[in-house]
Amino acid sequence: TRLLNVSRKVLNTMYCLGMAYQLTGDMKYVDRAWIDLKAVSEFSDWHPIHALDPAEMGAAVAIGYDWMYHAFTPEQRAIIEEGVFNNFFYVAANSYQYKKGQLVSAFNTEMNHNLIVSSGVGITAMAFMDVYPDIATYLLSRSIHSIGKALVNYGPEGAWVEGPHYWEYSTQYTTKYLSSLDSVLGTSFGLDLTQGLDIAAEFILKTQSDVGIFNYGDGNIAHQFVPEILWLANKYGLKDVPAALVNLSQLKYANQEDNALF
Repeated sequence: TRLLNVSRKVLNTMYCLGMAYQLTGDMKYVDRAWIDLKAVSEFSDWHPIHALDPAEMGAAVAIGYDWMYHAFTPEQRAIIEEGVFNNFFYVAANSYQYKKGQLVSAFNTEMNHNLIVSSGVGITAMAFMDVYPDIATYLLSRSIHSIGKALVNYGPEGAWVEGPHYWEYSTQYTTKYLSSLDSVLGTSFGLDLTQGLDIAAEFILKTQSDVGIFNYGDGNIAHQFVPEILWLANKYGLKDVPAALVNLSQLKYANQEDNALF
């Protein structure tokens, strides 16, 4: 029993609808997003027994809330805010402070779960910091500390010990987190200086061929098209990466999120 597929569906939807609203100003996209945001905000929980489920749901809600904030009524925002507090903030704070709950192992591991969960916590904390300044500041500071335990595994060559498929999953959230820190706070607190991050985009491109990817770890041979590496390319001045990604992908992506981010 998992909620992860629901969390990811909401994340894809929020990117798609959020971008459509930002580009057009049409309230029909906000109205559709509200249906999902209201529903998940009123869930009894976000399945904290598996850390990825609430982490990705938190990120999804944060994106929808932030990208369409001024279009929601105060009453709608209040429902979303309460849902985030009850289903994610409380759980994450309890795990950080009292070392209790299912998120604890994610915060302490050096593998992909740390990057996804710490990033989910940090992104959500930044989105709701005006509403819950004390707990959001606490969660953000703890996420900055915990994510460093796993980021080091990008060194020294930008690779990932669990293979390119988990590289893709990890890097999705790493770039979301670092870019959010830069845009919200104007700094990523030195996390962007982690060895290997500056050439990570080149790594994932060089592991791929015309027929597939070098699938060490437990992944398959399917290509990995990661629009987030465009942020890495811009951040670290990798001028050849955007063209290489376009050539590899032929502008075909797996889901709504990839299309929106590209």
